[in-house]
Amino acid sequence: TFSIDQGLLAKDYVVYEDQLQFFALLARLDLRTSLDRMYENLCSRCNALQEEFKAIESGTAGESYNQHTIDLLHEQTQWIVLMIGFTLCDSGTSERVLIPKPVLEYSAACSNTGQDLTVQCIMVLLKMLEFELVSPSSPLAAYGSPLLVETLFWALRRIAPVYFLLDRSDYREVSKSTITAFGSTGDGGNGSAIINGVLDLVKRTFDLWSAEEDVLQMCVSVLLALGQRTAIAREITSSPQFTPLMQYFTSNIGQFPEAIHGSIIEALALLACHSSSADHERCFSDLKTLILRSFSQVVHSSDFMARHQDARLVNQLLGGLDMMDGLLSAANFRNMDAIFGLFFEVQPLFEQLLTVYGHGDEIPCEIIQVMESAARYLDVSSLPDDEHMLRFSHCFRTLLRKYQTSAVGRSTSQSDTDIESLSKITSLISAVSYLVHNEMGFAPNEASPSIPKAVADDFGETEVFGLYCVHVTADSSQLLTPNVLRIHIQLISEMAQYRMPSLIRWLPTEIWAQIMDVLLAGIDHGIYDIGHRTYEAISRLGAYVKVAGIGNAPAELRDVFSRGFKQLLSKLLQALLFSPFDVELVEYAGTALVTLGLLDPSHLQTCFQDLFAQGDSAAFAERLSSTLTKFNSDLEASDAVRGLLNTVEPIPDPIDSAELRQPLFEFLVNTRAVLRIK
Repeated sequence: TFSIDQGLLAKDYVVYEDQLQFFALLARLDLRTSLDRMYENLCSRCNALQEEFKAIESGTAGESYNQHTIDLLHEQTQWIVLMIGFTLCDSGTSERVLIPKPVLEYSAACSNTGQDLTVQCIMVLLKMLEFELVSPSSPLAAYGSPLLVETLFWALRRIAPVYFLLDRSDYREVSKSTITAFGSTGDGGNGSAIINGVLDLVKRTFDLWSAEEDVLQMCVSVLLALGQRTAIAREITSSPQFTPLMQYFTSNIGQFPEAIHGSIIEALALLACHSSSADHERCFSDLKTLILRSFSQVVHSSDFMARHQDARLVNQLLGGLDMMDGLLSAANFRNMDAIFGLFFEVQPLFEQLLTVYGHGDEIPCEIIQVMESAARYLDVSSLPDDEHMLRFSHCFRTLLRKYQTSAVGRSTSQSDTDIESLSKITSLISAVSYLVHNEMGFAPNEASPSIPKAVADDFGETEVFGLYCVHVTADSSQLLTPNVLRIHIQLISEMAQYRMPSLIRWLPTEIWAQIMDVLLAGIDHGIYDIGHRTYEAISRLGAYVKVAGIGNAPAELRDVFSRGFKQLLSKLLQALLFSPFDVELVEYAGTALVTLGLLDPSHLQTCFQDLFAQGDSAAFAERLSSTLTKFNSDLEASDAVRGLLNTVEPIPDPIDSAELRQPLFEFLVNTRAVLRIK
């Protein structure tokens, strides 16, 4: 969902990304000239700003002081910073983002550091940050630009992981000036001092702009980007500034906007994983205490129920949930067991919060978000034994049941397509989807689990209950909105692949009826991914029902399947023959059509008879009969169809769409031609 307000609030480096990338490509064609111009313009505007600030500080500005001039200089500087950021490196924060080849060649051709404008531009950016981050008590603090500070940190987030403590083995040749400025101490570089300086700039930013959410979020994103580089993260955690910085954040986190609490915790947890065992244990203990305190101070207070709607209490709980979400996002092999333990510890608190706040939106939405992150980032296979795996599944299912109980029947005064409500639904669907992938691992299906069968069956019950929760806590209009429909059909497809026969055994009949309606809505949908996932889900579900059968299912469920498959077949055939159709989807849609035809051949013949009724000439009937006969004979001779019908696997794979490509295209081309020339 995208609103006009979101578009107006989008950042320049997002809105103008294409233009800035094209500028960078052109600039690298003649980097010497381009950097010379950018460096000259950057220095001239920085000097002009310093002159304006000096005049204000000394009191000599008088009537000549002009706020418009300062604003204009800040704006121009911001755009130069954006151009430098795009020119000096490409996007990304992983280990493998390297200095662009044109920049390396230019830097290597420079005789000394003073002439290397790559180094000089980065140094000016750091000096500009230092200049803008004056003391909060200084009268100049009122004239700084949070937008420029945010943009400078954006450039730093982009540049620092690439240039700071660079690995010389990644390059054939690196200039001496780059190594001297940003390399490791072992290489004779000044990178360690630069990184310590960045940590100081981060703290100063939080002191000066403690209420500017966007600035602080970008500042934290720099720490997250640095944490992605092992060498930099180790340098940070070994720095004498890291422990004081962590204490600063944990002691003052309540003074910063709740929206960035999670990012702060994620950055600290990510960096702490690169410290020594004792330091890591101490850091995690501090973070755990901070998170638990944010809940216990509220939930365990004697007047909690009397004050539970107080905005300050709600915000504190939201901050705690956001911090828990941030910690989960930083999960890795060093802290996995500890985070699992914390998740088990907070689960009863989450139950209590769902009981108290279940009829609202904010708290349940954040709890579902935490569950999504737990399913996404915590590795079930890392748990030491079956007991712990079962405990995780039970915790997840207990929270789902509590959420479902509190959400069913909840009256809403807002629109059914309210962004917050849709966000809660998408998080719930994603949580179940991540849990399926997490628990199944590399297992092909339910018949061959990657963990002990008793544990896999318990997770299957949890996952099926999660799909049930999606349907009983959302109405049909919400499930059919494009973003929700896309991930919902993806989940149905995954469950059809990994959770048969549990899905048929445990999912109630009325939910299956809703699933058939969702699949029906996905046929001939305008969004490619929705159509693709729909045909994939139909093929997988149909293949299982055709081979394994549902004869032991209740009569009501068999009726739902029979009626649903008929509707899907009718609509799919109509779409393939009469609607403008994406050629890339023909294989997937055709495979779904063939699978449905195998399930109900009589209804397929009925659909074909309806086609004959559209013409009144013998020639039309003869041509149409010829195309249908050819298609049927091609299917009978198809190895893909015979392979499905003769499979002995308890959970069959769907028909291979690639093998049906030729007969499908011939059938569709010939049949559509006949129907248009009656």
